[in-house]
Amino acid sequence: MNKDSHQKNWDAALIKTWRTDATLFDTIKLFSALCGEQVPLEGLLRLPRKGFPWSIRVRIFVANHLSKISNRLWEQDPLKDILLLRKLQTSKYDTERDGRADYDLQAAQKKHHENQTLGTVMASNIANRNSNTDWHTVK
Repeated sequence: MNKDSHQKNWDAALIKTWRTDATLFDTIKLFSALCGEQVPLEGLLRLPRKGFPWSIRVRIFVANHLSKISNRLWEQDPLKDILLLRKLQTSKYDTERDGRADYDLQAAQKKHHENQTLGTVMASNIANRNSNTDWHTVK
């Protein structure tokens, strides 16, 4: 396979795993399934820098290193992802151009965990509130 098809497969895997809120490791597995090869760690745009943990969520990586793509994915309908993929084929947009090399990984992971915990607590509070107002009226 040539470099262009590798880039297209990487971008497609990145978008797909962003939509499912998967990890970067899942992106690698999807890329390998699409092209039958390992991810080349050099020569592709929009790859995490060397030493970046592959266990991080794709949404965190994209938000902090590819903010234009992140904004587009949040704003548009998933049915328009193919248009984004086509646009990326002509783009030289890369993680280094985003200017967020000083990204604090621990802070992002902590914030992601807090948001997940907050969502669980809020859902639990709603369920408790509804059960507390059920007066169990007996006739």
